[in-house]
Amino acid sequence: MVSSFVLHLYLLNKRNEAVEAEGSIALDKPYSISKTAH
Repeated sequence: MVSSFVLHLYLLNKRNEAVEAEGSIALDKPYSISKTAH
């Protein structure tokens, strides 16, 4: 029970890191923003 809860938090943290990384990449490359918009 506890281990699954910790795993859930770990996955949420990993997903947040991925989203932040994609966001910074999109800021560096305007083409990425237009590509994800479609």
